[in-house]
Amino acid sequence: MNLPLSFSPIATTASTEETEALFREQFVSSQIMEAAQEHAFGVEMNGVRVGSCLLAFIHHKSDYKIDCGEIENESSILFGYGGGAASSTSFNGKGVELNNHGVIVTRHSNVTHRRKADSHEFVLKCSSDVVESRLQSALDRHTSRKLVFDETVPMQTSTGAHARATMSYIMTSLDSNPELLTNPVVVSNLEELLLGVFLSLPSNYSPQLENPGEYSTAPGLVTRAESFIQENAHLPLTMPDLLAHAGCSRSALFKNFRKFRGYTPWEFLTSQRLSLVRSRLLNAGEGDSVTAIAGEMGFAHMGRFSLSYRKRYGEKPSDTLKRSLH
Repeated sequence: MNLPLSFSPIATTASTEETEALFREQFVSSQIMEAAQEHAFGVEMNGVRVGSCLLAFIHHKSDYKIDCGEIENESSILFGYGGGAASSTSFNGKGVELNNHGVIVTRHSNVTHRRKADSHEFVLKCSSDVVESRLQSALDRHTSRKLVFDETVPMQTSTGAHARATMSYIMTSLDSNPELLTNPVVVSNLEELLLGVFLSLPSNYSPQLENPGEYSTAPGLVTRAESFIQENAHLPLTMPDLLAHAGCSRSALFKNFRKFRGYTPWEFLTSQRLSLVRSRLLNAGEGDSVTAIAGEMGFAHMGRFSLSYRKRYGEKPSDTLKRSLH
């Protein structure tokens, strides 16, 4: 019987070292531990790129443990669930079985996987920047707070069932007709379905995604302030400037921002400036520096800027710049 996505094999290996390299390249840095001897070690992985997403199937041929530790240098989001023998994933020592739960792995997750012989898992991976951009499109507004997922989702819930059904549908469709991946319109539609899986997973934005009407109807004073900030985020804005354009008092502005947006006007300004810096760093050229770009966008205190940038994007601004220049 053909395994899912067998038309697009990534690797088949009987080496723990090669498996570590494979997981590091495709997912996160990992160390193979406690590989059982009663079954010959082996891993088979198939996978396809669907736009910005990686959709993969992994078959485990033996019992072994994968220690990822605390994930430090990862800017992607991974969602996975399993089948076959009862494999498990632990977050900070607390484990769940993959037959019953999906797991969501992001930066700072402290993860250990235990895989059983003849088990398998389905994995979906995407850049956190892409998922957050899709979140903003779904909400039709900018988001200031970082998107934070729950670590697990029971697969018997409607959310888990939706994720399983969507990923299964796409894999079955591609197995039946791999040529679909050559059609840009189809790929775009499939990518939207996969990004929808991420947004359906439980997160700190779930209430807003599930009840958009309660959060979207902000009064004019909020939208006027937002437009003014977006147009002038790189300038040294003052509170009198902001209040003049919003047409209200300071207390009214902050009260309505917290009620309808969940953050303050200054948090929104900081978020806008971080987005501008991020865009500049991703498109940096020789001679550009983090200090110069951040300063141009209104950040005067480099320590606080670096902390805010790392908290939002999961990496230091200097790391973003280095990646752009290589």
